[in-house]
Amino acid sequence: NRLQQVVWNLLANAVKFTPKQGKIDVIVQRVNSHVEITIMMSRKLLISSPSLGDNMSRQ
Repeated sequence: NRLQQVVWNLLANAVKFTPKQGKIDVIVQRVNSHVEITIMMSRKLLISSPSLGDNMSRQ
């Protein structure tokens, strides 16, 4: 699944580049008919992608 690969890569990069004792926040929320995924590392925004699921269908 392509979406799974994208999210996994973003999380792996967040772990790789967050300093020891750093913090990674992952927020997943439904906004109308979309899913918004926000990943922040040590208070720096890595990605906030409200359009990530535009072409997704529920399985």
